[in-house]
Amino acid sequence: MPLANFLSAVRELILDTDTFADNLDDRVADYTTRFPALSPEEIQDLAKITPDRLKIYTSTIFHGEKSTLLNHFACSFACLAKYWEEAYRRKFSEVGLVRALHRRYPWETNQTITLANNYVRYVAEALTEIQNVCPWIVDLTNLELLSLITKREHSDVEARDSLQEDELLQLTVEEILSLKAQIPEYVHFEQFSYDVIEVIRSFHQKSSIDTVPTTKNPVSAICGRNQKLYPRWAKTDIRLHDWLRDRRQKAQIDIEELADFFLNSIADPADSEEEVFILFLRTLTSFINAGILVISRT
Repeated sequence: MPLANFLSAVRELILDTDTFADNLDDRVADYTTRFPALSPEEIQDLAKITPDRLKIYTSTIFHGEKSTLLNHFACSFACLAKYWEEAYRRKFSEVGLVRALHRRYPWETNQTITLANNYVRYVAEALTEIQNVCPWIVDLTNLELLSLITKREHSDVEARDSLQEDELLQLTVEEILSLKAQIPEYVHFEQFSYDVIEVIRSFHQKSSIDTVPTTKNPVSAICGRNQKLYPRWAKTDIRLHDWLRDRRQKAQIDIEELADFFLNSIADPADSEEEVFILFLRTLTSFINAGILVISRT
C-alpha cells in the first residue's frame, strides 16, 4: 500500500484521537476497521506504536501550535484566560483551546498565517459565549492578525527610507509643505467597534488585561511598521483615515495637499494657524514614526 495511507493514519491517531485501547489486539481490531486502506502488516506496525508514545507526539504538536499562536495573539489569549471561567464555568486551557481549534479548522500547512486565520475565525464563529462577557475579543484578534500580516508583508519602501522626525523638525514650514510622501504596501486601514488599541497598549505595558472598553466606541486606525519592522497602530480621525486610504495607490502624496485637508476638515476653527500647524506636525511625525508615511528626502 502507498506510504501516504500509512502516514495519513498516523496523523489521524496523533491529531484526532483522544483515547486508545491498551491491548495490542484491541488496537489491531480498531485500526482494521478505521483504516481499511492499510494492509494487515501495516495495521500491525501501527498498533505497535504505544498509546503513551502517540500522546507524546500529540502533546508536542499541540504545544507547538499553542506557542506559535501565543507569539502573535498573547493579548487575546490573556483575555480568553481572564473571562473564560465566567463564560463557560470551567478553567481555561491553552492547549485545550488549540485542540478544539484543530478539530474545527485543522492546520494542514506549515504556514503561520494559516494557523492565525484559523484562530481568528474560530474565536469569531465558535466562541460566542465569551463574546457576551468580552465583546471586544473579535476586534482584538483581528487587530493582532493585521499586526502579524503587516509585519510580514512585502514592501518596496520601508520606514527607514523616510525622512525622520529629527530631520523634519529642522525644516521650515515651506520646506515641509513641499515634501512628498508614499504609503507603503504593508500599511493597513481598519475600523474597530471597540477601542482595542488601548487594550493592547495597556497589555504590552503591564502584561495583564487592566484596560478594557466598557462600551462600543468606534475607532479608526492605521497600522504601519517602524524602522525595527514592528507593527505600530495610530488612531486617527475617520475623515483623515479615509482620505489616506483613498490615496494609498497613488505613487506620491503632496504634504501640502495633506496639510490643506487637515486644515479644512480636521482642525478646530477656533485654533490659531500656529496651533493647527503644530497639531498637523505632531500627526505627521506620528505617521512617520509608525511607518505609515514614508517621506521622500528629495
